[in-house]
Amino acid sequence: MDYIAFLTDLMQYIPANERLGNFQDCVWSMAGKLQSLVDAIPSEISTARNRRFLDNCIRYALKQMYHGKISYAEFAEKMGASRPHLNRRIRFLTGMTITAFLLSLRITMAKALLSGTTYPANLIAEHCGMNTPSYFGVVFKKATGVTPEGYRKERLKSGRISVSYTHLTLPTI
Repeated sequence: MDYIAFLTDLMQYIPANERLGNFQDCVWSMAGKLQSLVDAIPSEISTARNRRFLDNCIRYALKQMYHGKISYAEFAEKMGASRPHLNRRIRFLTGMTITAFLLSLRITMAKALLSGTTYPANLIAEHCGMNTPSYFGVVFKKATGVTPEGYRKERLKSGRISVSYTHLTLPTI
């Protein structure tokens, strides 16, 4: 389960002039967090089949979120299950409901985009499958204790974001 290659492919659509100097570090960090979701499956139920199922859920959900809103019904269909069965299976493997699982993925992606790009919060909200920037702000703050912009400022202040604009081409006037 190579999340670095998957995320690099997924985020290829982010223009170079929107990426910060630590963009690749953010992708690696996010890959580690996604892998930890799979690794957290209790050992007594950690079969290859269960790990593959959860891996497929993560990949599908992130692709759908990044390119728009995710539908629970479509998600369940793609995973070959009914919505109640998908919810039970994800809860069995992760201890989270499908809603909490998807929120966890959204917040993980939002943190990576806030730390590694110059995207405004409203665009990050879209890429995380959130309906509106205000809803994104409320959900992000509830999950992390800080607003999206506050999170970015904290990361900048602590030096965890390295701003490198050497790749920008400025228009001539």
